[in-house]
Amino acid sequence: MKKLTDNSAISDLGARSHEVREEIMELRKNLSLSSIRLAYLLKQVKEKKLFSDWGHPSFESAIADPDISISRSTAYGLIQVWETWVEKYGKTPDEVAEIPYDKLLLIAPIVDEDNMEEMFENAKALSRQDLQHMKLEKKANQDLPDFKPMPKLYRCRHCGLWVFEADDNELCRGH
Repeated sequence: MKKLTDNSAISDLGARSHEVREEIMELRKNLSLSSIRLAYLLKQVKEKKLFSDWGHPSFESAIADPDISISRSTAYGLIQVWETWVEKYGKTPDEVAEIPYDKLLLIAPIVDEDNMEEMFENAKALSRQDLQHMKLEKKANQDLPDFKPMPKLYRCRHCGLWVFEADDNELCRGH
């Protein structure tokens, strides 16, 4: 592999755009496989208190160790993904590794027995933004008698102004 600071390596990347895309996809998959393995190991360290063998008084102290250096939120997020998708819903680590852990973590609070397969497929197919919208939509409809889709709000790529997509019959004009 050429150094990416080498100008010939950078121009070479443009010439082999398709190969670069494939390499990115492969590296992302490897990253996901590493993340799910890390999730399993962190859970073991926490549950079995392996950190005490390392001279640490707590799990948090162990993950903060400069040799490990994993933030608390990342460690607990990885563990939550493992517990939700592997332990609770029976997905294999290889299945879970098909999807970036942060997408699975994002939807973990809204997944249940009834929608688990659909949510897992959504995590594969949808962007993080779409998953976030779905999560907000579910929360907005939580205690209401009928489901109504949440409007989308985004900036127009042409003029930069805000676009609000909603059915006029679903808008409240005030009371």
